Amino acid sequence: MIHLEFLSYGGKFPCSRVDDKRIAEVGPDRACAEWLMRNGAFVKWTNDREFLKDYNALPAEGDIRYIQAVDATDSSIMHYGFEYFSEYNKAFMLHYALNDREILC
Repeated sequence: MIHLEFLSYGGKFPCSRVDDKRIAEVGPDRACAEWLMRNGAFVKWTNDREFLKDYNALPAEGDIRYIQAVDATDSSIMHYGFEYFSEYNKAFMLHYALNDREILC
């Protein structure tokens, strides 16, 4: 499935681009979570028991939350979007399908 945004940007990975305006609007954790989930990753917020797997179930924009863990197994996150993590100043667990290893970021 090709997203319409992909075609409108000439195929230049729009879901992986860092949106500085969105970071300013909602903060780095929320903007990062949106990027991760748009690309198929799951996010676990601090003090939550389960990974959030439904993008439409993201908390309201005024509800400040912090990322505790990311499951990026079988996701399409690419290095283009890793700049989202440069705004992030807390440690969290990133699980990515590289020989099923976890990385502490």
